[in-house]
This record gives sequence, structure tokens and C-alpha cells, in this order.
Amino acid sequence: MIRQGAQVLGRRLEALARERERIELSQREASLVHQLVQAELRVLRAQINPHFLFNSLNTIAALVHQDPTLAEAMTLRLARIFRYVLTQTDKSFSPLHEEIDFLRTYLDIEQMRFGERLQVQFHVADAVADRPIPSLILQPLVENAIKHGFSPKVGPCRLVICGAPAVVEPPADRNHWRGGRWAAGAGAD
Repeated sequence: MIRQGAQVLGRRLEALARERERIELSQREASLVHQLVQAELRVLRAQINPHFLFNSLNTIAALVHQDPTLAEAMTLRLARIFRYVLTQTDKSFSPLHEEIDFLRTYLDIEQMRFGERLQVQFHVADAVADRPIPSLILQPLVENAIKHGFSPKVGPCRLVICGAPAVVEPPADRNHWRGGRWAAGAGAD
């Protein structure tokens, strides 16, 4: 009887040890996944495209002689962008309104480069302004929109940035946001 009790107790202790190992392994795996996601976000945040920097510096260099006041304004905006990037790199989330302010500064520089061709509109509801989003996540999306949707086009292009409290699904026969409503046609005007 004692022997049977000891065997049952031994099996139970082995099962508990295996369960503890499984839990520790699961915790290590979750920690590694978290570290991987954080590393991927850091890489994404660090990717302010070098072409953006070089293009901005070239534009500033050209403006120094033509329009020194504008060159100074562009230099200050560029400094503001990099200051924001440095302060946000270690933050996982930022309020949407901070990210929108950052985008406005970024797009001010792009508008100096592209002039009247780049038309930007912001439609962000006050209800979502303080909601947290991953830091520095919007700028690469906007940069890609300009690079792949705007640059190849001739003539003016409109970039509309929207933020609303709920996900709005477009009607089946509409495919992009225009003037506060879903409209038919190409996504880039």
C-alpha cells in the first residue's frame, strides 16, 4: 500500500514537473515572440527612407540661394521629424494626434518638394485623436503611398488621411473615400 502511494505520488510529481517545464517553455516562447515583434517595430520605425533624407537635403541645398527663408523652414521641419523619431523610437504606442502632427510635418516637406502636385487632406475624428496606435507606423504607409501611387503619376494627386471611431466598410460599388463619403473611381486622384 505504501509502495502504491509512493508510485502514485511519484507519477504526480513527474506530471507536475512536466507541466512546469511546459509552462516555462510557453513563457519563454511568448517572451521571444514579444521581443521579435518589438524588434520588428524598432526596425520599421528606423526606416525613415534614406531617399527622403537625401531628397530633402538636396531640396534645401537648392533653396538656400533661391529662397533662404523657405530653406530654413524646411531645415527646421526636417529637424522636427528626426527629433520626433528619436523620442518615439522606444515607445510602443503614441496617441493618434501625435502621429498625425508628425505626418503633417513630414508632408509639409514633401509638399515643398512636389509643390501643387501633392494635395493632402486630413479627416480625423476628435473621438479617435487620443487613441493609441503603434508609434511611427503611419509615416512609412504615407511614404509608400507617395512613392508608388503619386510619384509615377503626372499632374496633381490627392492624399487623404482618415481616422474614424469605427471601421467603415465601403458599399460594394464604391472603392475609395472622397469628400467625406465613399466614391467610385481610382483610389488616387
